[in-house]
Amino acid sequence: MIIIKKNIKLISIPIISLFTIPLIFTIFNLFNISVHPAIYLLSIILISFITGIITGTIKKEKGLLNGLIIGTSITMIFILLSIIFKSKITLYNIIYYLIIILTTTLGSIIAVNKKES
Repeated sequence: MIIIKKNIKLISIPIISLFTIPLIFTIFNLFNISVHPAIYLLSIILISFITGIITGTIKKEKGLLNGLIIGTSITMIFILLSIIFKSKITLYNIIYYLIIILTTTLGSIIAVNKKES
């Protein structure tokens, strides 16, 4: 039960961030400030990487496995939301989900293998 609570806390960080970023970009759009889609993708990569680093620092071992678990959990939530809102799964979405999994895993590996100074 404790493991589930820790993982829910870890997953809540990117989920909240990934829902607030489109809101911020929508507000920019209301003021006719265009945001390039690459900026959105880069922000997703950064949030996933930070989530991986947080995961690695909390778990302190098995960075690859823990990063894959958190990244896959986030991706499953997005796939579930896509199914609920009847969104089509395209090649762009699959690449997007793979980027989330890979950056979360990379962040977790880096955090676990970081040498203490």
